[in-house]
Amino acid sequence: MEEEKRTKIWRVTATASLIIVVIVAVFFVIRIMADNPTRGTWSNVDSDLTLSIPSFGSVTASWPESDTLSNVTVKMNSEINRGHQLISFEADQKAVDKAARQAHDPDTLRADISMLNGTFYYEASEDTLTLRDPDSGDQIIFEKDH
Repeated sequence: MEEEKRTKIWRVTATASLIIVVIVAVFFVIRIMADNPTRGTWSNVDSDLTLSIPSFGSVTASWPESDTLSNVTVKMNSEINRGHQLISFEADQKAVDKAARQAHDPDTLRADISMLNGTFYYEASEDTLTLRDPDSGDQIIFEKDH
């Protein structure tokens, strides 16, 4: 009788352990396959522009280091194609116009948003995000904020 209890406890423990291992493995596979490799907060190396890219949803453009645009944010739609390493940004023109009216430097705001409107090849490493225009080959380089 004692041996039967030990065997039953062992089977339950082994089954529970296997289920936990499978759940953890599935979690990591889904995270690797579905996660956005460009996720994070990125600062442009040539300007005060900062992009906040979530895993899913709207990208936020802001200028926290700028004296004239520090309180301005613009939401942008984005779409990512991991297979072709493409990312697209599209700003809502009404939101850009509203932000430009509030900004002390609307020309910089419009230039930075205009620079991002479109589709880019992306290369994301741990500390650098490079966006390359497929037509001209021009690059926009961002460094990750920690």
